[in-house]
Amino acid sequence: MNNLLIYVAFFIFAYLIGSIPNGYIITKIKLNKDIRKLGKWQNIGATNVFASVSPLAGIITLTLDILKGFIPVYIAKVVGINQYTILLVGILTIIGHIFPIYIGFKGGTGMATTLGILLALMSTEILFIGLLWGLLVVLFKKPSLTGLLVIMLLPIFAIYMNRPQSVIIAAFTISIVDIIMSSSSKKHIQRMIKGAEYNELIGKLKKMKSKST
Repeated sequence: MNNLLIYVAFFIFAYLIGSIPNGYIITKIKLNKDIRKLGKWQNIGATNVFASVSPLAGIITLTLDILKGFIPVYIAKVVGINQYTILLVGILTIIGHIFPIYIGFKGGTGMATTLGILLALMSTEILFIGLLWGLLVVLFKKPSLTGLLVIMLLPIFAIYMNRPQSVIIAAFTISIVDIIMSSSSKKHIQRMIKGAEYNELIGKLKKMKSKST
């Protein structure tokens, strides 16, 4: 009974932490506007905040969204909860980000929060994949497309590093979900292939630089 209460408490905690709409809060403080009505993405994600508010606001949002994925899973690991329950804690954190209770269940895609969860579960693989992704972005200037490709390598790295079965399952699940989400819209696929997000973010930075000079 005590274990059940602990699990339920962790599940509620994970969902509520995941529901914290960092991008929404930061945009409200800075512009007093709803970030879900701004930009081409119209969600609370870091990319939209970066492009619609400011690069600094986007970086802060990204950091906080990663942390809210990392913290619940890391605490669950430290407490000693079993691997499959930890995986469920992570899933509930992502659900909280996508369907946040605080702002009417309309959030973001959950990619940064997913990154935080993966950092807690398999930090070595994520750091390596992050370096590989950064190199590919520099070479091809298509962050979304190259990000999708490196995420597909995640299960392979998890198996190679001899991770627990639950972590390997998590890696496969996240890869599949990422592919489905990224390919669900023809328009989004076209934007990925063209590297539209990269061009828009670079354009935003150039405009800011020209205004400051």
